[in-house]
Amino acid sequence: MPPAALTKPAPARPSSAIALLQLVFSFNLTRFLMVGGAGLILDAGLFSLLAYEGVPEPLARAASLGAATFLTWRLNRRFTFGDSHRLQPFEGSWYVAVALGAQGLSYLIFLTLRGITPDLPALGALLIGAITATAFSYSGQRFLTFRGRVRA
Repeated sequence: MPPAALTKPAPARPSSAIALLQLVFSFNLTRFLMVGGAGLILDAGLFSLLAYEGVPEPLARAASLGAATFLTWRLNRRFTFGDSHRLQPFEGSWYVAVALGAQGLSYLIFLTLRGITPDLPALGALLIGAITATAFSYSGQRFLTFRGRVRA
């Protein structure tokens, strides 16, 4: 037998944390981000339109978030996670609960940034809030709303 110093070490096995990350960031994350992009386009577009028409920014933002939530629920159900095999009102309530948490975070960031950096464009604050809330939203929808249902 060769001395221990000359033997090649065994390849490292991925930890369970790495395996979990690989599972979480599987192909369906790409679909989730694409659906989120569609929601963000609706969100930003509707917000811009309402603000342009004179609706106060906090109200315009709340309305645009609501419309984007409905759109993303339907698209994520169809393209990202699939049917949860729950009654749609029950599934929808889970989706809304997770979305409210994520959007609450996004909205809080939006209002905070607008308050402390008034020179930051409103859409910039909107985008920063939306990006920050994405990880929270994906995890919640993946593990709560659709519990293990992932389209291949």
